[in-house]
Amino acid sequence: QTDIAAATQMSTGNRDVRWRFNVIRGLLWERGWMTSGRGLASYNPYHDQPLPAPALLHGSLPEVISPVNLDAEDWAAICQETLASHGQAVLRASTDRTDDLANALADLSTRPIDAGFLHLYPAVVAIRESQGFREIYLELREVVR
Repeated sequence: QTDIAAATQMSTGNRDVRWRFNVIRGLLWERGWMTSGRGLASYNPYHDQPLPAPALLHGSLPEVISPVNLDAEDWAAICQETLASHGQAVLRASTDRTDDLANALADLSTRPIDAGFLHLYPAVVAIRESQGFREIYLELREVVR
């Protein structure tokens, strides 16, 4: 413990234990974008390039997930399965069923999604309204796509 205290001590004085822990964790483990960008890196012997950030491209990629209609009898199971397998889902309902859509969102937000060995909660990424439908875009940020 004295070695850790000596390594994390700054000239301004001692820091608390949590700060020391965060310093050591930051030195040992890479950030998520660095790990995911390493697989997309290209080799250039003449110039060091920064690692790509794949999260920046997710918004510009075409939508491949078909919306889960709230009118379907087993919409919750379909939505949870889509979230677990793809990491994202679109919940769709007509604009006159806004209250049902809000209740469905509350239901999905309180029930964890089993994504392998993790139990995750979906996050709302966007809400869009077009052609008489309201769509809620959900995402499990921890799922690898």
